[in-house]
Amino acid sequence: METEGIPSTVKYMSGLLLFYWLGRGAVWKFLPVFIERHITSVFLVGLVTSLPPLVTLLLDIPVSNLVQRAGERIVVLSGLIAGAAPSVLYAGAVPAAIVSGKVLEGFSKSLTWNGAWSLALRIPDDDVQSRSNSVFLLGPNLAKVAGPVFGGFVLVSAGFRPLFAIWGGLGVLGSLAFYRILGTGRADIRQPLKDLVHGRTYVDDFRHLRENFQEMRKPLALIMTYSIINSFSWLVIPLVLDKLNASFVEMGLIFTAAATPWLLQFGWGSLGDRFGEKKVLTVAGLVTAPVLFWLSTVGSVALLGAGYIVSRVATNGMSPLIHTLFDAAVPNDQEGEMTGFLELTKHFGQFLGPALAGAVSSLYGLSASFLGAGVVALLVAGVAAVDF
Repeated sequence: METEGIPSTVKYMSGLLLFYWLGRGAVWKFLPVFIERHITSVFLVGLVTSLPPLVTLLLDIPVSNLVQRAGERIVVLSGLIAGAAPSVLYAGAVPAAIVSGKVLEGFSKSLTWNGAWSLALRIPDDDVQSRSNSVFLLGPNLAKVAGPVFGGFVLVSAGFRPLFAIWGGLGVLGSLAFYRILGTGRADIRQPLKDLVHGRTYVDDFRHLRENFQEMRKPLALIMTYSIINSFSWLVIPLVLDKLNASFVEMGLIFTAAATPWLLQFGWGSLGDRFGEKKVLTVAGLVTAPVLFWLSTVGSVALLGAGYIVSRVATNGMSPLIHTLFDAAVPNDQEGEMTGFLELTKHFGQFLGPALAGAVSSLYGLSASFLGAGVVALLVAGVAAVDF
């Protein structure tokens, strides 16, 4: 991968997030199966799976304002510390603890990603922005690749509890490493928090949104539709594999293979720099839709895994391209605030994905949700292709 010109902070952050998310990545894809053992309704499992993005909807705007006031690094560190705790709650294996863990996941996610994306978007030069975004995402994406296959083998031999312990342990160590290497950026966060509570957070932020909305509406529409496609699979793929009697090892191998295209995001970023982000996004949407339609008809573990992997090749490249479009639309001095609206829109899509998939699956079966996701993929292509 060509990394010349990409800031060292982006590279460090990518490596630290790789280490931090290895434990989470080992178990996270299997969580719907774990949750279904304790909450038997697929509709309720979908709602529980959608809780983290629902929590972030409430936090994204004030958190993005906090990023603007306090700086990215202290906010990211706070999110990393909070993100180690859900594993302890999941180990309790009762519905109330599982729901609480999902709520805490949302809190951690809002702090971590609002701060990290703001930093990753703010510091690179414009001519390397797409490649820099891809390098930033490489660390978390490597954790998504390495985690599931390891997690599948552990689940077969020892169950969920050891994976929850690994998640919590690496979370604590990763938080300490972030503090030692990148620091906090400021010594005291108390005054920015006071300013946030007593300030005109929403009034000022929504005024800035109105000022920039003409340029932002395309990336906002794209990030929401992309997020629906991305998140519906959080619920549907593990449950369908479980219904097809796939072993945890088979699931882990499929999840790892399907996550491997995340590592190709730097290639999508280079394609966006060369041909234009809108054209590449249009092609990605048109490739994804028929594959998802076909997946609604398959009935074997091998075919489901193959189709899922193919669909991920196309969809996993969308994120850095959309963020590049967003970065071009927003003034640098408002990047932190406006990133909150981007994250809010993304998390709204991530809430809709599993919630709608659970509702559709409870009425028409799990395979029907693939048809809905295919329609959304066509919307991605249409939004990217049409100027409005």
